[in-house]
Amino acid sequence: MSVHSIPRRTVLRGCAAGGLLLAAPLLAACGGSGAATAVTGTKAATASAMLSASSSATLSAATSAVTSKAAAQPTSSAAAAPAGAPGTLSFWSMDDPQTGQHYKAWVQRIKDFNTANPKTPAEIVNMNYTDVNTKLPAVVAAGTPPNVAEQDRYTIAAGAASSLVQDVSARANTAGIKGDDQQPWAWQEVAIKGKLYGLPTDTDSRMVFYNVNQLQQAGLANTTPKTLDDYAQIAQKLTIKQGDTFKQIGFLPWYDNWGLFGFGWLFGGTFYDEQSGKATLDDAKNIAALDWLNNQAKLIGYDPGQAFIKARSTQGNLFQFQAISTYFQASASVHTYLETAGLDWGVWQPPPPQGMAHTSTWSGGFCVVLPAGAKDPDPSFELMRYLSDATCQLLLAKLGLSLPTIKSVAADPYWTTVDPRVKQFVDILPYSHSRPAIPQINLMNTQLNTARTDVLSGKKGAAEALQEANQQVNLAIQQNRTS
Repeated sequence: MSVHSIPRRTVLRGCAAGGLLLAAPLLAACGGSGAATAVTGTKAATASAMLSASSSATLSAATSAVTSKAAAQPTSSAAAAPAGAPGTLSFWSMDDPQTGQHYKAWVQRIKDFNTANPKTPAEIVNMNYTDVNTKLPAVVAAGTPPNVAEQDRYTIAAGAASSLVQDVSARANTAGIKGDDQQPWAWQEVAIKGKLYGLPTDTDSRMVFYNVNQLQQAGLANTTPKTLDDYAQIAQKLTIKQGDTFKQIGFLPWYDNWGLFGFGWLFGGTFYDEQSGKATLDDAKNIAALDWLNNQAKLIGYDPGQAFIKARSTQGNLFQFQAISTYFQASASVHTYLETAGLDWGVWQPPPPQGMAHTSTWSGGFCVVLPAGAKDPDPSFELMRYLSDATCQLLLAKLGLSLPTIKSVAADPYWTTVDPRVKQFVDILPYSHSRPAIPQINLMNTQLNTARTDVLSGKKGAAEALQEANQQVNLAIQQNRTS
């Protein structure tokens, strides 16, 4: 199966990559499908300045100010000081100082923290997504963890099960941090079985990107489709063949950052039952979603579709280079599309199937955690609070174009000043979901990927594929293993 997402940081921010369906390393990054041919991410300051004419001067000034502070702010490299300098709290960030969408925001909040807490100063340890995930277990085992680390929220259940991160429930209660203030699907990824293992910092959401020019060329109205079938009819009219080959495809059912998680939730399905502790991948509504996808794939043909992807993906992302007309993708890709010359795009809310009353989407994202064995836990938790509170989340939005998990930040007047297309990703957050908070989430992703490929390539029926996938995940749950 060929799927694709745009990088967050060095991979995709937000999204937390995951989901749907892709290989585990890229999947981990933001919650979406991914292929090797990813386009290069853009710097946060440039993209942020493009969000709105009314706010560009403000953001430019903020970026300049934070850049100056970053130059003066001491940081350390992971190789030189894995846990930070002696006497200084260390924060392991996944953002590259040059290209990381959130690095400037982290620098600003570390400076704020140090001003307010001069006796327990903090510094950023420059890491990346892979390094944090691979090195954190080793330093925890060695008794030399950082004070605070950034983590992909979808990995928290596994981290809690392996005693990699600490429960911060008591400290959060004392600080007045409540789940009611957060998007419920973001909070459920860190609040597991009555314990709290992290504080959410940011999120994303997913919509249908569409090519405005191609829609106009086909004589189609620029209005959101009411149902999935309406959307499918539009996609068919956007597909253009030249002889036996495709010149342009309106919708590729297996090329997205959406996958069976997205379509299953759109149909009203579930993937895990908290009460029984069992996976529900073979939910009848998930089967209906996969059947619908299969019907759409037949209109193109799996093999011809794969050939089209192979031929056109040498350029990069198929939507960015206008080979496909519509694309289920995460908000993190806005950075790239804003800076793509000649690409006129818009976004639609994912249209529900006939009979469903409202749209649906899903979100990934990140959090800060207190690693097991971290020294100075009280000031470390205060640093966590600084790196996840409303002030920080709004700063992350302005400088990194991420979305907030705190409800009040989503309602901030700032969002009325941005590009209206960006605001649509914020407006849909109440209709979002997050992947099940279970240690077996990577296996679930893999099994859903396999099921989708097997069905769309004609190897199995939807019910058979999802039943087999469900059995594999539940067996892993029963045996308490993650793969």
